Amino acid sequence: MERMKHEEEMQKDWGTFEEKQIRMYERGKKLVYLIGGVNIVDSVISFFMNYHLISLCINIALAIALVCGVTWVRYFYVVTGIINVSVLVLALFQVDYSSLNILGLEWFQVLYFVVSIVYLVAVPIILLRSKSVEEFLYRQKNG
Repeated sequence: MERMKHEEEMQKDWGTFEEKQIRMYERGKKLVYLIGGVNIVDSVISFFMNYHLISLCINIALAIALVCGVTWVRYFYVVTGIINVSVLVLALFQVDYSSLNILGLEWFQVLYFVVSIVYLVAVPIILLRSKSVEEFLYRQKNG
């Protein structure tokens, strides 16, 4: 009798564990797809501004590799995010704020820089610290 209770308790605990893992996987999947999708959209927008086809192809390939769980791409995103944040912060200090017009393009550029900095700070943190992302990428890599 006690053994049956113990087995039922173990099955319940196992079911709870599986549900938690599924939730983590799904959350990680959403985060990784969001990061990859934002990078693809940013690359497409950049393509229409600069017409660099090779850069567009490389960024799309990197986003696909991230979604597929390629480990080095995860760390590549982290390193490039840190480098890009550094460059954008330095660029913000070079802006002449006295000549900014509220409706002018300059404010949009500053807003774009600030949003980019927030995004580029968030991506490395998410990719390195999120257990959900880790679970998703592990399953993608190992099946």
